[in-house]
Amino acid sequence: MLVNLSIKGDANAFGILYSRHMQSIYKYIFFRVGDELEAEDMTEEVFVRVWEALPRYQFEKYPFATWIYRIAHNLVVDGYRRKPRPDPVPANEIGLLPDRESLTEDLLVAGDATAALVQAIQKLSDEERQVIVMRFTQGLTHSHHWQNQGSIARYPASRVEITE
Repeated sequence: MLVNLSIKGDANAFGILYSRHMQSIYKYIFFRVGDELEAEDMTEEVFVRVWEALPRYQFEKYPFATWIYRIAHNLVVDGYRRKPRPDPVPANEIGLLPDRESLTEDLLVAGDATAALVQAIQKLSDEERQVIVMRFTQGLTHSHHWQNQGSIARYPASRVEITE
């Protein structure tokens, strides 16, 4: 197992783990901080912290990916504590809203629906927003949140209301 080898100091095994998880951790952080350079720096810091904390990693407590996301989450929170909270990333910068100038009427309607979705997401608590981000940017399933995220996700699917 790569994690076991990494715990024993195998840099090649850790490099493979890094390659497997780096992009998803970067996306998670970027969506939270809204700045490419800061997200890159924080992603690197996450993996430095992972490397340093590997001897304390407990297999039976959390899946490895969940553990990395928890480290990333904590780093983002630490960043918020050190400086004022940045404005949310504009939806058009993360590909949620199309460029209105070059769209047909049908695409404008779709863009308006997306804008409404972005506004609704911005009204959620940080915890609720994190569940949405993990689900739709990382492809994690609803049950994955409940099994692996502990206190991050407390809302069962029966409480999620979807309106049109």
